[in-house]
Amino acid sequence: MGYDPGRLSLNSQGLVSAREWTYVDTGGEAVGAYQAVGYFTNAKDVGAKVGDPIRVVDQTNAVGWDGSFITIQDTGDTQGTVRFDTGQP
Repeated sequence: MGYDPGRLSLNSQGLVSAREWTYVDTGGEAVGAYQAVGYFTNAKDVGAKVGDPIRVVDQTNAVGWDGSFITIQDTGDTQGTVRFDTGQP
């Protein structure tokens, strides 16, 4: 189905801590799609920063992943890329 900017929500924002985000998808993307370069096409526009944690929920398949933004484009584009935690150091 692809990215839907209206489904990326800011959960919390501390004065000195990272912002926390949630993306709830009803399209049933493959896990790799969410981690594709620039998948979050409006990340910079909404204020996401590198290191901000994100929870991605795939409602279609009833699964979720925790990760963080690893890049936010700032060269005329607003895309963000995330990586999910794997439990590995």
